[in-house]
Amino acid sequence: MSCIHQSVGWYTLPNELKTLIASYLNYADKSNLSLVDWQCRDLINNPLLWLGKTIVVKKSTSSQNSLWSTIKTRKCCRLELEDKACDPMTIKAITQLGLAITVLRLEYIDNDILPYLAQLTSITDLQLSNCSYIDHQLLIDNFVHFNHLTKLALDAFNSLTDKTLYQLCLNCPQLTTLKLRYYHSPVPINCRKFTGIGIRKALAILTQLQEIDFSFSILEDSQYVSDNKAWKSTFYLIFSPMRLKLHQHDKVGEVVENPSIVMKLKRIILAYARIELTSFLMQHHQNSNLACLDVSGHSLPERFAQKLVKAIPTLRELNLSNTDCDNLMLAKLGKLPLTKLTVEKCYKINGYGLCEMAKLNGHTIQHLDLSFCDISPERLTAIPTLFPNLVSIHLRGCKQVDDDSFFSIGNGKYLNYIEIIGCKKVTAEVMKKLKLKKHNKIVIKC
Repeated sequence: MSCIHQSVGWYTLPNELKTLIASYLNYADKSNLSLVDWQCRDLINNPLLWLGKTIVVKKSTSSQNSLWSTIKTRKCCRLELEDKACDPMTIKAITQLGLAITVLRLEYIDNDILPYLAQLTSITDLQLSNCSYIDHQLLIDNFVHFNHLTKLALDAFNSLTDKTLYQLCLNCPQLTTLKLRYYHSPVPINCRKFTGIGIRKALAILTQLQEIDFSFSILEDSQYVSDNKAWKSTFYLIFSPMRLKLHQHDKVGEVVENPSIVMKLKRIILAYARIELTSFLMQHHQNSNLACLDVSGHSLPERFAQKLVKAIPTLRELNLSNTDCDNLMLAKLGKLPLTKLTVEKCYKINGYGLCEMAKLNGHTIQHLDLSFCDISPERLTAIPTLFPNLVSIHLRGCKQVDDDSFFSIGNGKYLNYIEIIGCKKVTAEVMKKLKLKKHNKIVIKC
C-alpha cells in the first residue's frame, strides 16, 4: 500500500489551531496578518480571538471611521479611551455600535460626554479619570441608568463631595469594587465637603462591596470625634468598627452606626496612600474575610508582621512592593496562609528570609514576585524545594539569576510562568532547553 504524502502548511491547519496560534500575537501583528488575504482577515475578525481584550482608542474618531465597523465585527466589548479620544463625537460613535459594551475607561470626562455615556446601560465596569470639573448633579442624574454597574473607579476626583458619593452609591447598589484613587483635595479640612464619614455612609449602602482601592490618596486629615474626645484621621473614620459621634460646627453631629460592610471587604488596596497602618491593623482585629491587602510604597510600622498576623490571620494575598520589609519581617509572615506574595523592590530581602518563611507556609505559596531583589544563585536554585506548589514567579531585574538557577526554578512541578526581564545571565539555549523539557507548557517572559 502506497502512502500519500501531503504537505502541511498554514492553509491545511484546522481553524481551531489557527485561532490558537493567532491568540499569541500582539495587536500590531494581528493587524498585519489580517492584510494577507480574506481567510486571514476572517480569522482575525473571529470574536473568540478578542474575547476579554481591551481596545484602546487614542484619538477622536467619528462614526464613519472604519475602526468602529472592525470593532463591531469582532464584537469587542471592552474599550479604553485616552485623553484625546474623550469627546462627544467618539462616545456617540460607541453608542451607535449596537454592542453591549461592558467595560469602559475614560482618561478624561466633561459635562458634554455624560448624556451620551448614559446611553451605554450595559456597562458593568466604568473608570472615570480627571473628572473634577463636571457638574455633580448631572453626574448623579446620569448614573441612574447604570443599574448593572459592579465596578466603579473615580480617579483624581478632587471636587468629590459626601453627597455626590452617597448618591452615586445609592444609584449603583450592585457595586462590588469601588476605587477612589489619586484623591488629594487642596481644600482645608474644615472647609472640605468630602470626609471620612461621607465615605463610611456610602460604604454602608453597598451591601455587595468586596474591594476598595485608595491608591495614591491622602487620608491623613483629621476630624473631631465626640465619643473619643480626640481628632481622628479620615482613614480611621472610614474603617473604625465602632459607633461614632462627631462634632461639626461646635454642635454634636449625628451618630454614625457601624457599617458592617467594612468588615466584609475581601480586598483593600492602599498602594502609596498616606494613612497610618498601625491604626488600620488595630481596626481589623481578627478580620477573617479580608483576603487581599496591598500596602506597597509604605514605611511599615514597628512589629508590622506580628500585628498583621494577629489582625488578619486568613490573609491570602499580600503586596509589600517598594517597602522596607526585611528578612526578619518576611520570616514572621510565614504564619499567614499566603498564596500570593509580592516583594518587588524590597532591597533588604535576600534568600535567608525566603527560607525562613518557607518553613512555615512554603507549601501554600503559588505566586511569587521577587523582582529587583538581591538573591544569590544558590538561594534561587532552592526555590522549587522551598515552594513546591509554585505556579508563577517574577524575577525581573534580579541580576544574579543565571542559567543554573533559572533552569532549576523552571523545573518546578506546577510552574507555568516565569518572568526574567533584565536577567542578562540567562542564555537563549537554556530557555529552549527548558521549554523542550516542559513540553512547551511554560511561558517565559524575557
